Amino acid sequence: MVLKLKVPQDLIGGDADVGYGKVADAFRANFTHGREVGAAVSVYRDGVKVVDLWGGYRDGRAREPWQQDTMVNVFSSTKGVAALAVALAVSRGLFGYDDKVAAHWPEFAQAGKGDVTVRQLLGHQAGLCALKPAPALADVADPNRLAPMLAAQKPLWAPGTRHGYHAITLGWYESELIRRTDPAGRTLGRFFAEEIAAPLGLNLHIGLPTSVSRNQVAVLHQWN
Repeated sequence: MVLKLKVPQDLIGGDADVGYGKVADAFRANFTHGREVGAAVSVYRDGVKVVDLWGGYRDGRAREPWQQDTMVNVFSSTKGVAALAVALAVSRGLFGYDDKVAAHWPEFAQAGKGDVTVRQLLGHQAGLCALKPAPALADVADPNRLAPMLAAQKPLWAPGTRHGYHAITLGWYESELIRRTDPAGRTLGRFFAEEIAAPLGLNLHIGLPTSVSRNQVAVLHQWN
């Protein structure tokens, strides 16, 4: 069942610079027509913020309003952020794009993956787009439990011969590669937090820390 709510106009905040009024109109119209429960949008032009709008409900069922600092899950946009963390690891000499993954993670060589390169893995060419058996939440939360599952996977095609979007698994493999090569043994999330997010003052996380209140995070409706 799709959750549709009539959002009062006083629950829409923010502003748009002169010349960007149509963006604000389109944003409000999404709520008027019931296409949004809660949302936010920012637009930058030449490094200058020209639109910053938010509105609706952070939690539609509880009718908790969306605030200026409400956070959202960015889903696969994380892959670009993770790629930045991997590039930093490469620049630090932790590993190279043309290295064999197994050179840094010997267990990865199982099931015919001994020659898979980091470049092939990052390019969705490794045939590792699914895990069998599927991991439980407890597995995903513990790298020591997840790593053997990742290493044991048999590619779904000969690595390097085809391309298939590693929608869910890519971040897990990237994280284990960084964990194996980082002198501090950090996961992708910790590496990103300490080496990129903290120095830049970013409120952006790969894995939400306990320091962020869950009441600040938007609820995803119609999501199992």
